[in-house]
Amino acid sequence: MKTKQVLCEIDGRGDIIRIFKFRKKAYHYPVESVQEFPYVFAVEMIRKAVFARAGCTRTRPGNCEECGVEIIWEKGFVNSGHLHEQKPRGKQLFEDTDNEYSLSNSVVICKNCHVGPTGAHSERRWHSAKIKE
Repeated sequence: MKTKQVLCEIDGRGDIIRIFKFRKKAYHYPVESVQEFPYVFAVEMIRKAVFARAGCTRTRPGNCEECGVEIIWEKGFVNSGHLHEQKPRGKQLFEDTDNEYSLSNSVVICKNCHVGPTGAHSERRWHSAKIKE
């Protein structure tokens, strides 16, 4: 199975800071700041950088960038950190908007700030086509 490749913006150290949603947008950047990577790898690198910005690693807890509560890297726990996009990628209508997977568009927040009663996605409800009422 072929891995999806994406164009990414990299900083001076070679770290991925953005995944371009549209290849055409990448062509407006200096050639030395754009590289192609497997999508899964690029997402993981941005995720690690956002969690590191919050002081969180796989071995050390960090803090929610919204409320400051302690969070951890691992998924499935009460205090797991959630990666949140400030401008949703799926809502992008035009090529000139910034709704991309990037360090500047992503924050790591606690579950309550993400999906809690007053969270960024408080209106979302879990659903499944398999559940019948």
